[in-house]
Amino acid sequence: MDNSTLKKLMEEGEELLDEVQEDKELKQIRQHPFKKMWVLPLIIFIVVVALLGFGYVKYWLPFNSIMSQSNKAQASFQLAQKYLLQGEFKGASDQLEQAGVALKAVEKGIDALGMMARFGPLEKQRQALKAIAVSGQNLSSGLRLVTNLTNQIMLPLVGPQSKKFSDLTAAEKRNILKKVYEAAPDIQGAKAEVELAKLQMDQIDTEGLHPTLLSYVKDLRTKLNEVDLMLSQAAVMARTVPTLLGYPGEKIYLFLLQNNDELRPTGGFIGTVGIAKIKDAEVVSFETRNVYEMDVNAEKIEKITPPNPIAKYLKVKGWYLRDANWSPDFPTAVNQIEKLFQREARLSGSPFSPQNLDGVIAITPNMLEDFLKVSGAIEIRGFVFSSENFTERLEYLVEVGYDKIGESYSTRKNIIGLLGLEMIKRFQNLKMDQWVELFGILQKNLSEKQMLLSFHDPLLQEEINRQNWGGEVRNTPMDYFMFIDANLAALKTDQYVKRAVSYQIGFNNKGDLIARASMNYNNFGTFTWKSTRYRTYTRLYVPEGSKLIKTEGSMAADKSVTAGKTDVYNELGKTVFGAFISIEPGASGTLTFEYQLPERLKELILDGHYSLLAQKQAGTTGHGLVLNLVFPNKIKDAVPAEAKTEWGNNSYKLTTDLSIDREIKINF
Repeated sequence: MDNSTLKKLMEEGEELLDEVQEDKELKQIRQHPFKKMWVLPLIIFIVVVALLGFGYVKYWLPFNSIMSQSNKAQASFQLAQKYLLQGEFKGASDQLEQAGVALKAVEKGIDALGMMARFGPLEKQRQALKAIAVSGQNLSSGLRLVTNLTNQIMLPLVGPQSKKFSDLTAAEKRNILKKVYEAAPDIQGAKAEVELAKLQMDQIDTEGLHPTLLSYVKDLRTKLNEVDLMLSQAAVMARTVPTLLGYPGEKIYLFLLQNNDELRPTGGFIGTVGIAKIKDAEVVSFETRNVYEMDVNAEKIEKITPPNPIAKYLKVKGWYLRDANWSPDFPTAVNQIEKLFQREARLSGSPFSPQNLDGVIAITPNMLEDFLKVSGAIEIRGFVFSSENFTERLEYLVEVGYDKIGESYSTRKNIIGLLGLEMIKRFQNLKMDQWVELFGILQKNLSEKQMLLSFHDPLLQEEINRQNWGGEVRNTPMDYFMFIDANLAALKTDQYVKRAVSYQIGFNNKGDLIARASMNYNNFGTFTWKSTRYRTYTRLYVPEGSKLIKTEGSMAADKSVTAGKTDVYNELGKTVFGAFISIEPGASGTLTFEYQLPERLKELILDGHYSLLAQKQAGTTGHGLVLNLVFPNKIKDAVPAEAKTEWGNNSYKLTTDLSIDREIKINF
């Protein structure tokens, strides 16, 4: 091989080695990014796992522990409240102790979260937990005050040597009433603690809270509202019950049983009157009489001119006690009731003598039915009265079957007094938890206006009015309506009449604010000894200054096709429209008033605000109520809220009832 050939082979070998080296470097270059794609996720994964592990140990475990202890505290509060209402004060105290232990654990857990929890989204969770802990301490303090106070008051009834209320001496009963009378400030102190707890919870910003924590916050807010309401009611009872029960001095009350099966403006026809004398929770005497035993004597003397609808549709020339509750405003009606009672009591042959009255208590049979659910059935003269049959049986015995209880027509309602006395005896033998149930029934019937109270003591009456227990026609600067029926010679037909109210407002093309209020009557009764065609003189109370446009459905007389006259006048700070309508058995009818609302209401709406008070008539049991309110501007918010499907427009629609007064507030 010559030199030139060798040289050529060496050069080719070097080129080949260079190519191999270049290929190796190229492969390394290509492999390097690929390796980075695996290394970086691995590093991130390791970091994330480490952080999660740290967070789980440092934050999630303490958070779970805090929530567990918070739930224990809330459960203990609920049990404490339950035991308190049952009179088991030792159990209530034990549960409050357990709640205290749980709350200390909550505080310890919050501190264990460390400084890192004070930054970022964890800070909101920490603040919420801290507010829960402080709120729990306030709630615990409030419940402890009530538990200790109630234990002191009720010790004779629930202590080691506990007695029934009927077994207590007069001195022991008086001492209990004295302690209750003096307890109102302490109850207010407990309520203040609960209100502080509510304030703490209300300051929590729920936006972004952990779902578990958010659920707990909502539950606790609900519980605090329940406890606050319970304490509010307890404070009212402490301020009123002792006085009602004859402490510190004897009280004399005029008692009225208003039969709402024969509806009248303040609840029902006054068929029975009575005098109750009470001292230190002892019924000194309780006597009832048929109202006609008093009215029969008054028919022989100079007549008092009755309201025109009474004279026109009842065909009577005088105004007597049985018809005295013509005003739907109970304080106004009481003034007339007391005047006619005293007038008739002075007459010869009256079953009652004039009385130095301290007040008037009016109830409907609905309240007695509710009481019988607690006391149990009562037997009087061979007839058993229960919550299911009370009204029907009583009506039968006092209307057609009075001879079966040994009474004459004039004395047939004396059985009501016997029923009342037996109920009082039953109540005095109730257990502590049954007394709580009894007070709940009392509260319900006062709220639903099946019981109305009027007292001469101005401070006591002020409290009654504040709770809306006095049957007043309420004042409001905003929109208002109240339908008032008066059954005039329609027997006990109201029990067979179903009512529904509809109310509409809107602006006409002239810019006037127009309202239409309708009452629909459906008489599903028949002609019997206690039911007939339904005859009612109906009044609608509306804002003063309203102008009647037209009335639809009014009647001149029974079965008349001629429209009746609509009376228009002002009283009680309202404008009133009144008309007569009659509905045959098996038929229905609707009475509608269309009217222009005052300019001041239109201006308030244009300023962005509207509110409505729909007031129920005392003695009624929950007419259906449909609202359809149309405004010129879109609604921003409303209380109570509409169904979500109705949101986002300029109309407000609501279907509810008038079992209680209803208030609506709307902003635009």
